[in-house]
Amino acid sequence: NLLETLKENSSSEIINDISNDLILDEIYVFTPKGDLIKLPSGSTPVDFAYAIHTKVGHKAVGAKVNGKLVPLDTKLKSGDVVEIITKEGHNPSRDWLNFVVTSKAKTNIKQYIAKVEKEKSIKFGEKLLDKFLKKINKKLSTLTEEERNIILKRYNYKTFEDFLAALGDGKISPAKVIRLLREDKEDTETKSENKKAASDITIEVDGISNILSHLSKCCMPVPGDEIYGIVSKGKGIAIHRRECSNIKPVLESEPERIINVAWGKNIYHLYNCQIRIFTEDKPGILANVSNAVANSKSNISNARVQTLKSGKAIIDLTIQVRNKEHLNGILKSIKNTPGVFSVSRVLKKG
Repeated sequence: NLLETLKENSSSEIINDISNDLILDEIYVFTPKGDLIKLPSGSTPVDFAYAIHTKVGHKAVGAKVNGKLVPLDTKLKSGDVVEIITKEGHNPSRDWLNFVVTSKAKTNIKQYIAKVEKEKSIKFGEKLLDKFLKKINKKLSTLTEEERNIILKRYNYKTFEDFLAALGDGKISPAKVIRLLREDKEDTETKSENKKAASDITIEVDGISNILSHLSKCCMPVPGDEIYGIVSKGKGIAIHRRECSNIKPVLESEPERIINVAWGKNIYHLYNCQIRIFTEDKPGILANVSNAVANSKSNISNARVQTLKSGKAIIDLTIQVRNKEHLNGILKSIKNTPGVFSVSRVLKKG
């Protein structure tokens, strides 16, 4: 083969002859068996792997170029001998999209990621719908073919899996699905109960939610805060404080993703909360503030101090609280500490 011919001729004439015929934006590399593979300039071992076979690309965990181990984002050059190291069960990484150049590699990686994300969305959509269906004494497993067809027709999806994926992605409001399935006779029952069931949903947010929810790091809600839930694509429901800056854009552009949620009753967990304190810049001030927190039966999980030219300091703390009442007590205790000018809860932007 061509690789063997190159090895048998020590002079560079053959390489030069081939190079003169090559298109400048392409490279020619070899498999360990000597097969020639044409790739765009800037290609990497991952591009090479997908050029061999999609399965080889998906399973790639490493590569050797000219017998030496190299990172998967290494740029290949003409004449390189490339060997792909694969592993069963390994899957493509989203990071590969940052360096692959061939359309085949990009397409296959994106298709795999889309497939995985859809599967996650379907699973969350199933859990979400099942939870909401309990409001009308139904289960996902007992939905009739007629009821499923009503949903598909209303939301214009061909398959129920596509509908569940859209539900899990936050494209459809589960509360609206429930209203669609609600029987007419229920409209004559207690209006207040109907109104709540139609527009609001209570999720027990006690650290371990049975509806796959999580507390957002941007605003760090704690029990007692007024909260909203935002359905996040394939990730469950993100719980935000109502004054969080991330709520308004969603309300304006994708209101169907917003779910009214409430705290559960039996909440015995500790929740992280960020606070900012403006103080005098003097020795012992951090210790005094820490004592105020400890005396309020709270722990500090993170602390950062900034000194200002004005002779003042900023202390940023992450503390653990049981609820908003507990937090307010801590803030009051800190505010009464000598040398403290002000203390407030942090609400991150964006």
